Amino acid sequence: MMSVKPLLLCLLLTSPAAFAGNLSCHESPKSTGNPELDAIVTRYECRYTGSLQQAYSAFMKQGYNGEAPYPKTVPSTLPRKNLTLNGKEKMDCGNTENAQPETFEWSFKLRRKNPNHINMEYQSLDCASGAHTDTEFNRNGKTVKIIHKVYSS
Repeated sequence: MMSVKPLLLCLLLTSPAAFAGNLSCHESPKSTGNPELDAIVTRYECRYTGSLQQAYSAFMKQGYNGEAPYPKTVPSTLPRKNLTLNGKEKMDCGNTENAQPETFEWSFKLRRKNPNHINMEYQSLDCASGAHTDTEFNRNGKTVKIIHKVYSS
């Protein structure tokens, strides 16, 4: 017979995955008042019933469209403190002239404003195109509201 401690440990380790189905997201256009900015921003609003840690894990796994919204180098569980990550990787951009891989640069910042509020920002530059996303988590009671903005150029 299995003891209670290993069973409890297994449940705790799998809990972020178990809560991923609790995340619901939809595209939510909201004008910024700046027509130029509105043309390049896609805004998503998500809701999660549970803790901020569970909402973060579910969002990092499922995202707003069923795919992870950030690269695998970004932690899948909520860090305890503010976090800044920067990276460079080589990637093949299909440049047939010199057949040399190009450098892909990215940066990620996670900032805790208070125990119920997190801001995240991700920027990348690869193959002559850029990507920028902002994600905000706000917990109010048992619900976490997530606003995810994707900026395209």
